[in-house]
Amino acid sequence: MKHEITTYNTKKLISNTLKALMRTKPFSKITVSEIISTCKINRKTFYYHFEDIFALVKWMFEEEAIEVVKHFNLFMDYESSIRFVMQYVDENDYIISCVYDSIGRDAMKHFFMPIL
Repeated sequence: MKHEITTYNTKKLISNTLKALMRTKPFSKITVSEIISTCKINRKTFYYHFEDIFALVKWMFEEEAIEVVKHFNLFMDYESSIRFVMQYVDENDYIISCVYDSIGRDAMKHFFMPIL
């Protein structure tokens, strides 16, 4: 259990670092080296948790939005789930725009189809 908490906290640290970097530069310009130096972890730690930077983005979106929506009963509480998604998009528009601008519509669609 302790290992799972540590793993989650490390992933969250890496994710938050990526989000902070995305506020100041395009996603395509952010490197793993920059992420690890900013959050003061080593390269092996990053690659232990994520295959690459795209796996990090996928985890971030799954963790922060899609997983939460999965817990809503869409047939009974679709209004709340739609509000949540809209609020998430509003609060994280810079992240979504940053990724979209870097990888394009088709790649983003391909990225999210297995998740949805």
